[in-house]
Amino acid sequence: MAFIIPHPVVGTTIVLSFGSEFKVVNRASSQVWTHTASGSILAACFSATGRLFATCNSDKQLQVFDTHADWSCSNRSVPKRVTAIKFSLDEKHIYLSDKAGDVHKYVADGSDEGELLLGHVSMLLDMVLTPDDQFIVTADRDEKIRVSCLPNAYNIAGYCLGHRDFVSQVKIHPKLHHLLLSGSGDGCIGLWNYNTASCLDLLPLPHEKDEEAVFASCICCCSVTGLIAVVGVLSDLLWFFRVAEDERHLEFITRTRLAAPPLHLAFTADQMLLILVRSNRNPLLLVSASDVLKTNKVQFTNNQAYFGDTDLSLQDWDFNEGIDLPIDYTTLKKSAYDNTVDYRERKRRRLEGRDKDEHEISTVRKKDQNREDTL
Repeated sequence: MAFIIPHPVVGTTIVLSFGSEFKVVNRASSQVWTHTASGSILAACFSATGRLFATCNSDKQLQVFDTHADWSCSNRSVPKRVTAIKFSLDEKHIYLSDKAGDVHKYVADGSDEGELLLGHVSMLLDMVLTPDDQFIVTADRDEKIRVSCLPNAYNIAGYCLGHRDFVSQVKIHPKLHHLLLSGSGDGCIGLWNYNTASCLDLLPLPHEKDEEAVFASCICCCSVTGLIAVVGVLSDLLWFFRVAEDERHLEFITRTRLAAPPLHLAFTADQMLLILVRSNRNPLLLVSASDVLKTNKVQFTNNQAYFGDTDLSLQDWDFNEGIDLPIDYTTLKKSAYDNTVDYRERKRRRLEGRDKDEHEISTVRKKDQNREDTL
């Protein structure tokens, strides 16, 4: 799995993660600190102030780093493979969603075994907390987006229904806090008011007639301009959207084709979109959000102009190697199965057999009738 996680406060600090390793990049001091986990990192995030940084890996290990104490680390085990990780606003708790359909709550600075907060009957694919910590929004394989109250998540505020396939992504709009963005296996980007659980818009990802429809694997939104960037699973396309002035529709701005399929993307505090692509030659691409909104075109920024003399050493990562994904999205689509096929085939054979028997009986009767007429 690959991630780009910008520091929420210090705009010059960015975490780049690939496989079991992540790099903490400080553009101001041109320093890079590297940490290697015991397994592939499946989820990672900063707390609201950036004091804490948490990761979960494929060995089911939750690691919490204190960035104010030289990135000192605490380690504990979790029961299932994690699909998403979030901090509470006060940084006291960590929320983990997993493949079993559960969300557990952990004390951030402790070593507790966690508390089961809520559960779905199907696999959870993503999770997000609202900015005021009043709700937790969870997305599952069965087309549902559930809005639950905090701290008592058994109180369900509503369901955002409208997608026709699994929901792969959910994100709270950073400028319009009452709006929720979603991506789904049906190939649509959704816009919701989670307070009323109402669907405002479902916009299919634009594609040409000869292109195969794709669905969103990552959605991010600029906290300054509101620009929305979307990439799809196994696709080399990058889409840009924005919320219309009426705050009830999504507007498509433009799209561009990248040199390689993107792995992850994120906006920094200075309106720069960072895109990590599967390319050993040039794995990190940069796009200015303000430039996209001004020109409706995508122009890539020079990496050295942004990172200066900082040596990212991304050549150490082999992007052609397989990546341990927390979820294989390609297997989540539900295949249509007609359980009446066998029944109809047996019925056809039975009717054919009956017609054959009736034909033989009719033939015998005709012969008998002919014999009687002859006598």
